[in-house]
Amino acid sequence: MPLSDLVHDSLLLHDDVASLKAAQVSDLKQARVHSSAKSVAYYGSSPFTVYTLIATCPGTKAWWVLKKRYSQFFSLRKRLLHLSATAPPAVQTLLAPIADADFPKKHLLVSVNNKTIINERKLTLQRFTAMLLGLRASCVLATLEHASDDVVQCVLDTLYDLLEDFLEVPHHKSNDLHKHSAASDDEASDDDDDGASTSLSSPDEAASPDVTSVPADKDDDTTATAEENTICTICLCELSTNDDELVPAKKVHFEVENDVDEDAVLALPCGHKFHEECVMYWVEQKNSCPVCHADAFDGTVL
Repeated sequence: MPLSDLVHDSLLLHDDVASLKAAQVSDLKQARVHSSAKSVAYYGSSPFTVYTLIATCPGTKAWWVLKKRYSQFFSLRKRLLHLSATAPPAVQTLLAPIADADFPKKHLLVSVNNKTIINERKLTLQRFTAMLLGLRASCVLATLEHASDDVVQCVLDTLYDLLEDFLEVPHHKSNDLHKHSAASDDEASDDDDDGASTSLSSPDEAASPDVTSVPADKDDDTTATAEENTICTICLCELSTNDDELVPAKKVHFEVENDVDEDAVLALPCGHKFHEECVMYWVEQKNSCPVCHADAFDGTVL
């Protein structure tokens, strides 16, 4: 779906554009990325390095795990620079930081044991991914600013699609959007699974995946309880959201280059909640919930 249509659909859920802009500005300034590198080898192939990145966007209330190789980053940057060369000035301004940003050099036959190059790439690609998240938010803001310019809108659609495909942003359907589209869904094909909306809405209206709204089985001792939802079971300190006024907890810290919001709480698809800086290392290594071990590749920021 074109970016302009996504913005239009999102605005149908708001009285004005203020909340939409606030969410994107927040992501533009506060998006965080944690990264790690791991050697992978499939049967019959040489080992290669996969970079795991956990992206957290407080504005649009989304976090997710992204796994990429250096060659994929290199290819995307090349396409972005090519797009910038022929884009209107408004889009060139958005892409200028990408062209000026540090990017790890391409080396032939990089060994998975070359820790110097791998660590350099890990840190640089972490910053580059954060820039891509900011660029994605800038595209939404630019669409609102240049709504009457069809040429700019066309290029923004192309740019946004490139970023969406690369970043693999999870699409969480909000309850409001579900109600709004209920009538049209009745007329749609029963086998149409493309009903998710992209996370463009205000922080207060972003929703968690449908799986988190499933009633809990009282007999299942792995299900998140009311008590578990008020404390982080890793550091055993209270969780706080934007509406709470709790004393800051002393959390479990891991080495993260980006500054992490002391109050950031991540909700996993299973419903369990943890401090961001407590759980991100586990999720990065295990891709699962530390309590119930359910898959955890994306979720919401509370």
